[in-house]
Amino acid sequence: MRAEQSPYVGGGTRYDLLPLYLYEGKRVFLHGSRAGLKLLDDGAQRVDIFLDQRFEGYADDRIPPSLAGMAERGSGLDAGVSYRYRQPWGTVQAEFLQDAAGFSKGSELRLSYAYDWRSGRLALRPNLTVAARSAKLNNYYYGVRPG
Repeated sequence: MRAEQSPYVGGGTRYDLLPLYLYEGKRVFLHGSRAGLKLLDDGAQRVDIFLDQRFEGYADDRIPPSLAGMAERGSGLDAGVSYRYRQPWGTVQAEFLQDAAGFSKGSELRLSYAYDWRSGRLALRPNLTVAARSAKLNNYYYGVRPG
């Protein structure tokens, strides 16, 4: 079960059933909301192409009162490519995502750094991500139409 507080005023909390499944094959992977193909995976470097569900927008049966009159903004489906470089000092990753469902016609670039920290049986992986999004993507999900 997934709970998400809406970024829209009066949007409330949305609950979804998101199966937690992980499959890592030699060439194919499935991770919750993402499915893809590994083009390169040598332990230190990995290149993937994938489809990923974008959890933004709101359900069309629960339009927030603050958005009365606005067009529906459904969750999207992105196609993407990612590159990951893993070393003892941490992991850097870059991802480029493009709207594949035709809702926003926008794109996003994500850059992240993660570090694996272990102490006995305890393992943590803090992660820092920065993203740059196209105006089309932001306008679709957060823009206000004049009409």
